[in-house]
Amino acid sequence: MFDVHVHAAPDVIGRIGNDDDICREYAKAGFSGFVLKAHHESTVGRAASLARSSGLDVVGGIALNRPAGGVNPAAVVSALESGGRVVWFPTADSHTQETAALPRLSDLDPRLDRTVLSVLPVLEPNARQASDISLVLDLIAEYDAVLCTGHVSTAECVWLLEQAQKRGIKRFLLTHPSYTVPGMSVSEIAELAERGGHSWRSPPSKCGINPA
Repeated sequence: MFDVHVHAAPDVIGRIGNDDDICREYAKAGFSGFVLKAHHESTVGRAASLARSSGLDVVGGIALNRPAGGVNPAAVVSALESGGRVVWFPTADSHTQETAALPRLSDLDPRLDRTVLSVLPVLEPNARQASDISLVLDLIAEYDAVLCTGHVSTAECVWLLEQAQKRGIKRFLLTHPSYTVPGMSVSEIAELAERGGHSWRSPPSKCGINPA
Protein backbone atom coordinates (compact mmCIF):
# COMPACT_ATOMS: atom_id res chain seq x y z
CA MET A 1 0.00 0.00 0.00
CA PHE A 2 1.14 3.51 -0.81
CA ASP A 3 -0.59 6.72 0.28
CA VAL A 4 -0.36 9.68 -2.09
CA HIS A 5 -1.48 12.45 0.29
CA VAL A 6 -0.10 12.80 3.82
CA HIS A 7 0.23 15.86 6.06
CA ALA A 8 2.41 15.94 9.17
CA ALA A 9 3.96 18.40 11.59
CA PRO A 10 5.81 20.71 11.56
CA ASP A 11 3.16 22.79 9.84
CA VAL A 12 1.49 26.14 10.29
CA ILE A 13 -1.69 24.36 11.40
CA GLY A 14 -2.04 21.49 13.82
CA ARG A 15 -1.40 17.94 12.62
CA ILE A 16 -1.86 14.73 14.58
CA GLY A 17 1.83 13.85 14.60
CA ASN A 18 5.34 14.85 13.57
CA ASP A 19 7.06 13.45 10.49
CA ASP A 20 8.71 10.59 12.38
CA ASP A 21 5.50 9.72 14.27
CA ILE A 22 3.50 9.52 11.07
CA CYS A 23 6.18 7.52 9.27
CA ARG A 24 6.35 5.03 12.12
CA GLU A 25 2.57 4.50 11.97
CA TYR A 26 2.68 3.88 8.24
CA ALA A 27 5.43 1.31 8.72
CA LYS A 28 3.38 -0.44 11.42
CA ALA A 29 0.36 -0.46 9.12
CA GLY A 30 2.34 -2.23 6.39
CA PHE A 31 2.55 0.63 3.90
CA SER A 32 5.43 0.66 1.43
CA GLY A 33 5.55 4.45 1.56
CA PHE A 34 3.69 7.70 1.12
CA VAL A 35 3.82 11.20 -0.35
CA LEU A 36 4.51 13.90 2.23
CA LYS A 37 2.64 17.10 1.43
CA ALA A 38 2.80 20.64 2.83
CA HIS A 39 1.06 23.76 1.59
CA HIS A 40 3.74 26.31 2.42
CA GLU A 41 7.13 24.62 1.96
CA SER A 42 8.87 21.96 -0.09
CA THR A 43 8.79 18.54 1.56
CA VAL A 44 11.67 17.13 -0.49
CA GLY A 45 14.27 17.29 2.28
CA ARG A 46 11.91 16.02 4.95
CA ALA A 47 10.83 13.11 2.76
CA ALA A 48 14.42 12.15 1.94
CA SER A 49 15.31 12.11 5.63
CA LEU A 50 12.33 9.90 6.46
CA ALA A 51 13.14 7.53 3.61
CA ARG A 52 16.73 7.12 4.85
CA SER A 53 15.74 6.53 8.46
CA SER A 54 12.74 4.29 7.87
CA GLY A 55 13.44 2.37 4.69
CA LEU A 56 10.01 3.35 3.36
CA ASP A 57 9.53 5.00 -0.01
CA VAL A 58 8.75 8.52 1.19
CA VAL A 59 8.24 11.02 -1.61
CA GLY A 60 8.35 14.81 -1.41
CA GLY A 61 7.32 17.67 -3.60
CA ILE A 62 6.23 21.28 -3.72
CA ALA A 63 2.89 23.09 -3.67
CA LEU A 64 2.79 26.18 -5.86
CA ASN A 65 1.41 28.63 -3.31
CA ARG A 66 2.64 32.12 -2.50
CA PRO A 67 5.60 31.00 -0.30
CA ALA A 68 6.92 29.18 -3.40
CA GLY A 69 6.40 32.28 -5.52
CA GLY A 70 3.14 30.97 -6.97
CA VAL A 71 3.35 28.98 -10.20
CA ASN A 72 7.10 29.46 -10.15
CA PRO A 73 9.41 27.48 -12.49
CA ALA A 74 12.47 28.19 -10.32
CA ALA A 75 10.83 26.58 -7.29
CA VAL A 76 9.82 23.59 -9.41
CA VAL A 77 13.33 23.06 -10.78
CA SER A 78 14.77 23.30 -7.27
CA ALA A 79 12.34 20.73 -5.89
CA LEU A 80 12.59 18.25 -8.77
CA GLU A 81 16.36 18.51 -9.14
CA SER A 82 16.67 17.77 -5.40
CA GLY A 83 14.70 14.55 -5.76
CA GLY A 84 11.10 15.75 -5.49
CA ARG A 85 8.54 13.85 -7.50
CA VAL A 86 5.28 15.74 -7.03
CA VAL A 87 4.11 19.23 -8.02
CA TRP A 88 0.80 20.50 -6.66
CA PHE A 89 -0.86 23.42 -8.37
CA PRO A 90 -2.16 26.09 -5.96
CA THR A 91 -3.79 24.72 -2.82
CA ALA A 92 -4.07 27.03 0.20
CA ASP A 93 -3.65 30.13 -1.97
CA SER A 94 -6.04 29.09 -4.73
CA HIS A 95 -9.00 31.34 -5.46
CA THR A 96 -11.30 28.45 -4.54
CA GLN A 97 -9.72 28.18 -1.08
CA GLU A 98 -10.48 31.85 -0.44
CA THR A 99 -14.03 31.61 -1.77
CA ALA A 100 -14.73 28.58 0.43
CA ALA A 101 -13.28 30.38 3.51
CA LEU A 102 -10.85 27.52 4.12
CA PRO A 103 -7.58 28.12 6.07
CA ARG A 104 -4.91 30.30 4.51
CA LEU A 105 -1.53 31.51 5.71
CA SER A 106 -2.82 35.07 5.72
CA ASP A 107 -5.28 34.05 8.45
CA LEU A 108 -2.31 33.89 10.82
CA ASP A 109 -1.13 37.45 10.26
CA PRO A 110 -3.38 40.29 9.11
CA ARG A 111 -0.39 42.08 7.58
CA LEU A 112 -0.32 39.51 4.78
CA ASP A 113 -2.56 40.29 1.84
CA ARG A 114 -5.02 37.78 0.50
CA THR A 115 -3.87 37.60 -3.11
CA VAL A 116 -5.12 34.41 -4.72
CA LEU A 117 -3.71 32.19 -7.46
CA SER A 118 -5.29 30.51 -10.45
CA VAL A 119 -4.50 29.05 -13.86
CA LEU A 120 -6.35 29.12 -17.16
CA PRO A 121 -9.21 29.36 -17.98
CA VAL A 122 -9.95 31.26 -14.73
CA LEU A 123 -6.78 33.31 -14.96
CA GLU A 124 -6.45 36.03 -17.56
CA PRO A 125 -2.68 35.79 -17.80
CA ASN A 126 -0.18 38.34 -18.87
CA ALA A 127 2.67 37.06 -21.03
CA ARG A 128 4.88 36.28 -18.01
CA GLN A 129 2.20 34.31 -16.19
CA ALA A 130 1.36 32.25 -19.26
CA SER A 131 5.05 31.57 -19.85
CA ASP A 132 5.61 30.46 -16.25
CA ILE A 133 2.62 28.11 -16.29
CA SER A 134 3.77 26.61 -19.58
CA LEU A 135 7.31 26.10 -18.31
CA VAL A 136 6.13 24.45 -15.09
CA LEU A 137 4.07 21.99 -17.13
CA ASP A 138 7.04 21.28 -19.40
CA LEU A 139 9.27 20.69 -16.37
CA ILE A 140 6.82 18.20 -14.90
CA ALA A 141 6.90 16.32 -18.20
CA GLU A 142 10.69 16.45 -18.52
CA TYR A 143 11.28 15.18 -14.97
CA ASP A 144 8.50 12.57 -15.30
CA ALA A 145 6.97 13.98 -12.13
CA VAL A 146 3.40 13.82 -10.85
CA LEU A 147 1.06 16.72 -11.62
CA CYS A 148 -1.45 17.16 -8.80
CA THR A 149 -4.31 19.58 -9.35
CA GLY A 150 -4.26 21.01 -5.84
CA HIS A 151 -7.33 23.00 -4.81
CA VAL A 152 -8.07 24.73 -8.12
CA SER A 153 -11.53 24.67 -9.69
CA THR A 154 -13.06 22.00 -11.90
CA ALA A 155 -12.55 24.13 -15.02
CA GLU A 156 -8.87 24.55 -14.16
CA CYS A 157 -8.50 20.81 -13.54
CA VAL A 158 -9.96 20.11 -16.98
CA TRP A 159 -7.56 22.57 -18.57
CA LEU A 160 -4.59 21.10 -16.69
CA LEU A 161 -5.47 17.59 -17.85
CA GLU A 162 -5.66 18.77 -21.45
CA GLN A 163 -2.27 20.47 -21.13
CA ALA A 164 -0.74 17.45 -19.40
CA GLN A 165 -1.80 15.14 -22.19
CA LYS A 166 -0.49 17.51 -24.86
CA ARG A 167 2.90 17.57 -23.14
CA GLY A 168 3.16 13.85 -22.43
CA ILE A 169 2.79 14.10 -18.65
CA LYS A 170 2.14 10.52 -17.59
CA ARG A 171 1.00 11.01 -13.99
CA PHE A 172 -1.99 13.28 -13.43
CA LEU A 173 -3.67 13.18 -10.03
CA LEU A 174 -6.92 14.91 -9.14
CA THR A 175 -6.49 16.06 -5.55
CA HIS A 176 -9.51 15.01 -3.43
CA PRO A 177 -11.89 16.02 -6.25
CA SER A 178 -15.08 15.53 -4.21
CA TYR A 179 -13.81 17.59 -1.28
CA THR A 180 -15.00 21.21 -0.81
CA VAL A 181 -12.24 22.34 -3.17
CA PRO A 182 -12.72 21.65 -6.05
CA GLY A 183 -16.07 20.09 -5.14
CA MET A 184 -16.56 18.00 -8.28
CA SER A 185 -19.65 15.91 -8.86
CA VAL A 186 -19.38 12.16 -9.32
CA SER A 187 -20.08 12.54 -13.02
CA GLU A 188 -17.35 15.16 -13.42
CA ILE A 189 -14.83 12.93 -11.64
CA ALA A 190 -15.85 9.96 -13.79
CA GLU A 191 -15.45 11.99 -16.98
CA LEU A 192 -11.92 13.10 -16.07
CA ALA A 193 -11.03 9.57 -14.99
CA GLU A 194 -12.19 8.25 -18.35
CA ARG A 195 -9.97 10.85 -20.01
CA GLY A 196 -6.90 9.63 -18.12
CA GLY A 197 -6.93 11.39 -14.76
CA HIS A 198 -6.49 9.53 -11.49
CA SER A 199 -8.30 10.63 -8.35
CA TRP A 200 -7.60 10.58 -4.64
CA ARG A 201 -9.92 10.97 -1.72
CA SER A 202 -9.21 10.84 1.99
CA PRO A 203 -9.76 7.33 3.37
CA PRO A 204 -10.55 6.71 7.04
CA SER A 205 -7.17 6.47 8.72
CA LYS A 206 -5.20 7.22 11.86
CA CYS A 207 -1.96 7.79 9.99
CA GLY A 208 -2.06 11.57 9.66
CA ILE A 209 -3.91 11.85 6.38
CA ASN A 210 -5.78 15.11 5.93
CA PRO A 211 -7.87 16.00 2.89
CA ALA A 212 -6.75 19.63 2.95
